[in-house]
Amino acid sequence: LYPNPVRTQVTAAWSAPTRESGHIRIVDSVGKVLWEESRSFGAGDQLIELDVSDWPGGFYLFQIQTARGKAVKPFVKE
Repeated sequence: LYPNPVRTQVTAAWSAPTRESGHIRIVDSVGKVLWEESRSFGAGDQLIELDVSDWPGGFYLFQIQTARGKAVKPFVKE
């Protein structure tokens, strides 16, 4: 997840070992969901770019849930 801290656009990058479906969401420090999406991923490198320029400054969590488990990465919006 980069850059961190972020001002305008945050990028999430990871590698999926196989084709899979997942649910992605971003929540703020009190658990409010600001963005979410379900999608399918092909095997290999994945990239999601989100415009966060209108979001208030603060602490956020990027969460992704797949059949393989859940990953959570924090980031700060300046």
